[in-house]
Amino acid sequence: MDQGSFGASPIPCRIDGEVSGYTFSWARVLEPTEEIDVDAVVSAAMAAFEEAGVEASTATFGE
Repeated sequence: MDQGSFGASPIPCRIDGEVSGYTFSWARVLEPTEEIDVDAVVSAAMAAFEEAGVEASTATFGE
């Protein structure tokens, strides 16, 4: 990401060229000045998505 980011970025899902929903990609490009409890952030995001009726799943890459 050219401007840097930290958080979830929406990506449109398309069926036959039409937007049919969105998926979110987690991006951590910049190092924060204070350590962030990533597990707490993920838990809060999952709870918020579930409360909104959105099915959520996670994947872990790297360290």
